[in-house]
Amino acid sequence: MPFEQHKEKNYAKDPQSIYQAALKATEKLEGRIISSVPEAFRFTARFPKTILGQVLGERTPEQWQQDAYGQIDLWLRALGIRGPA
Repeated sequence: MPFEQHKEKNYAKDPQSIYQAALKATEKLEGRIISSVPEAFRFTARFPKTILGQVLGERTPEQWQQDAYGQIDLWLRALGIRGPA
């Protein structure tokens, strides 16, 4: 199941410095540049399937379900929709 995320944002800084910062962030997150168009300040990167050192593929469906439930629960508590634990 591939996961793709596309975001476009506007920043007050010059495009070249934002592009360089994005490249550095990609490198720090162990991303791999797939394609790059420096003159258009665009690149495509792929990242390893890990979160906090845990490989995503190593989780069972039950672990994913429990994590999803926990995240929704925290979100509802933060919104005040659900009371404290």
